Amino acid sequence: MASLMRCSKKRRNDDSITVLSESNDVGSEDDVVDDKEIEKIVCDYCSKIRTFESIRKLTVHIGDCHTVDGVVALGKRCLVIRRSGDGQFYCKECKASFETKSGFRKHLFGSQSCYTQYEAKRDSDAHPVPSFQSARPPQSWRPFNEALIHACGLESSSEQEKQKMLYYSDRMGQFPMGISISGCEFDALVSETVYHSLPTASVLALVNKSVHASGYLPPWKIQENERSDAVPPSIEGILRHSPFAEAINKRSFTELTDSTSEQLNLSWERTPQACHIASHLLSGTLLLNSRSETLLLINEVEVYGRGRLHDSHHEQTGIVKDVPKETSMPKTTGEDHYFGVRPITMERSGGKHLVIGTFKCDILVTSCLRLDIKCVESISAGGITQNFNISESESKYIRIFLDKERLQQVEKMENLTCEKITRQMGTEQLRQVRTKFHLMDTYQLSRRSGPLTDSTLFQPITVFTFANHSNVKGSSFAAGIILNGVGKSVIVDGECAVLRLDDVKRALPHCKPSSEVLRLIQSIHALFTPGVQSIPIIENSELNTVLESLATFLTQKLPKANMTKVKEIKKLFIS
Repeated sequence: MASLMRCSKKRRNDDSITVLSESNDVGSEDDVVDDKEIEKIVCDYCSKIRTFESIRKLTVHIGDCHTVDGVVALGKRCLVIRRSGDGQFYCKECKASFETKSGFRKHLFGSQSCYTQYEAKRDSDAHPVPSFQSARPPQSWRPFNEALIHACGLESSSEQEKQKMLYYSDRMGQFPMGISISGCEFDALVSETVYHSLPTASVLALVNKSVHASGYLPPWKIQENERSDAVPPSIEGILRHSPFAEAINKRSFTELTDSTSEQLNLSWERTPQACHIASHLLSGTLLLNSRSETLLLINEVEVYGRGRLHDSHHEQTGIVKDVPKETSMPKTTGEDHYFGVRPITMERSGGKHLVIGTFKCDILVTSCLRLDIKCVESISAGGITQNFNISESESKYIRIFLDKERLQQVEKMENLTCEKITRQMGTEQLRQVRTKFHLMDTYQLSRRSGPLTDSTLFQPITVFTFANHSNVKGSSFAAGIILNGVGKSVIVDGECAVLRLDDVKRALPHCKPSSEVLRLIQSIHALFTPGVQSIPIIENSELNTVLESLATFLTQKLPKANMTKVKEIKKLFIS
């Protein structure tokens, strides 16, 4: 939204700050300014460079010139105005156009005929605004902390509860605002930006009391846990105005608790079904960034164990050039919002991975949906997540809300064996991997979809399900046949799994002549000695080498193939 314009290059001995150049490149360590120097704030939205002396003035400018919607008060009602396709606000009565909300507002109140017509029509976009017009202030305003406590309704609570509320208000950047009605003070919480934009002197203002429609309650239910601070009101506001609200209006969610955190940290030795419990718990989950007020629905996850003995595809840790590798392992110092659970975005060679880490496993998000925006980019299908980034510093602001239906399923799963849990699972539950097809733990059935997308129509494609994709043909289809046959055989027969000669012969005709895939599948065919109809998969290093090459080839095709899943998910949530 804004950038800092460099005024000069001077070093300050302590508490130096780095400023940005006019080209928005980050300055070097030498590019610092003196206390007395003035920093200019530039609006990045304007085509011409415009500078402002404060964030407040920039915020007012952006709200006036660059927002899509605006509100104009009309007596006891308010008029919602929207920009047209050419970026102008149009008066419906005289057809005049305006670039800014303030220009439209001046026109409306300067033209009596237009104002009268709008007031008479009571435009369908107008919403009632109950107003209180007493300008009489209270005898004295409450102090800052007392106003915060009053805004949260904790006047009669214990001192410990008040201190806890003050602590979380400080972390969340919440400030009190006093409103005088008939001489009585009412307090409300506002963001830091709104707080600093308020006037310091008392002013006469309309007071809007937002209410639900008659008899209306939000269809979804958000329940906080017993140890956390209150559920942020922003989550229900996002859900209520989300373009995808209709699709999730029958779901109920409850915040992650200490007991569910323990379920995500079950020992894989003592509880073999722990990976299935983790995938069930977190599929269909909501992630709320309480700082940026962004909300994500997780459609699908896959689980990986910690350490080589549990999972040959475990998250790599260690030190490279004296620098520890990035990890999703939770911190033990209490810095995370939930002990033993840490959501974070990790940079990998293929792109950004959204991971929820625990002490016993890390859960990779493979499909998700942003609920607070409406565009194709709000949907992600595949292991690369670009639409919801969590930096290390933001991880502590993430709130996790579990789907209650999945929570009830997990309670039953703790008493079941892995065999019973996975007896109806197929290749769609195998994780998207590219290596180590000769090891048994590669074939863990720990990929799980949420309740709203639990259908192959919406599940992202993997190397094991590529052949089932309707648009696949040629060498890609041939490679998919081989890997699908490998996956099915291991699911059914475990360590005794074999690759059948029939699958290889079925794949060969689909290969393009002189293609790399044809050469690879012919090399698999050469592993079958005369009269042999099958070869083992587990501990077969020669076969694994070829399968890894086929998987690498198919992995390159996945992003394009998964675009069909993005379209299906969009149709599911918006139709």
